[in-house]
Amino acid sequence: MGRTAVVRVVLPPLCYDHTGTRVAPRGRGINERDTNGHLPRDVAERDDMREDAPMTGRVRLPGGEQRKASQKRARPAAPVAAVATPTFRPGDRVRWSRYIGTVQRVVDDLAEVVEETRAARWRLPVGQLTRVVG
Repeated sequence: MGRTAVVRVVLPPLCYDHTGTRVAPRGRGINERDTNGHLPRDVAERDDMREDAPMTGRVRLPGGEQRKASQKRARPAAPVAAVATPTFRPGDRVRWSRYIGTVQRVVDDLAEVVEETRAARWRLPVGQLTRVVG
């Protein structure tokens, strides 16, 4: 039974001089191909893609760090549609729960309502009230 040897080829990184232009790493010219026959490219400068093309790969947080495992498949929440609350004036007949009453006054998002069957005053959120027609 023979042993299989694993050979790892490590290519030298791209090198830059003090002006920021790419220079050939030791032992290889700029236009020489690597062991797979590909020309060297600079992924950081995205010289192989258009500027407006989206980059594929892992989605990262705005700061550049990688997302947690629990966040990887998370999608942003759907936008909440704005719901217009109805406007009530004093004297409007309204219904809430199983009661019917008359609006006395409205302050911000609370309405003061007097129940019809007894003289009870209720202070209710305007979103819970429904206008009674008739």
